[in-house]
Amino acid sequence: MNLRNIPVVILAGGMGTRLSSIIDDRPKVMAEIRGKPFLNYILDWLKGKGLRDIYISVGFMKNKIISYYQNGETFGLNIKYIKENIPLGTGGAVIKAIKYIESEFILILNGDSFLDLNLNDFVSDHLKKNACMTIACIKKEKTDRYGCVTFNTENKIIGFTEKGDSDQFWINGGIYLLTKSKFNFISEKFPISLEKDIMPNIIHKNIVNAFTQEGINFIDIGTPNSLEYAQSFMLEVK
Repeated sequence: MNLRNIPVVILAGGMGTRLSSIIDDRPKVMAEIRGKPFLNYILDWLKGKGLRDIYISVGFMKNKIISYYQNGETFGLNIKYIKENIPLGTGGAVIKAIKYIESEFILILNGDSFLDLNLNDFVSDHLKKNACMTIACIKKEKTDRYGCVTFNTENKIIGFTEKGDSDQFWINGGIYLLTKSKFNFISEKFPISLEKDIMPNIIHKNIVNAFTQEGINFIDIGTPNSLEYAQSFMLEVK
């Protein structure tokens, strides 16, 4: 499958509560990193992979994002917006995107994290496993900020655990590939979480595949410390 044919949804509707003491005039994905919004790095990375059709799911301070990126022409991209009129959560944003986008395959990214993933291998593995969803999983050491993804010998995800203090485990890297015709989760209550509400439900009904990668660049900007670290981290990956 040609990557150019896959639309991308970037989840950018969150409030960024943990960063409110540092940035209160913009959404989290637009936190300034080395003179430009964090979201720019994600868009540049996608463009470098040949992806052009971008849907940004916006909620909190959505007009800041829309007015800055507009239709994406100045960035060499085709950008459209999926607008949340009420908070939907990451899960609700995905459900709305599925209804809005006609493509059978949809690439989904968290807008507040960066993972330098091999997208061609990622997509190939998803197709090979005939999965409902594939989640990019990375190994982290000595951290208590993330929940753990557990999977069997065939890399089928069988569960998720809460944050802990394990020395080494696999975490969700914030990139997903979804097969629309296999995704049948329905909810009438919002907001809901992709990680906490949808994934634990669908792993019992469908194949949710773990695509594992070690030793690749990953960062999220969810806390003041990680936002500060991003200033030097993004210099290394660009």
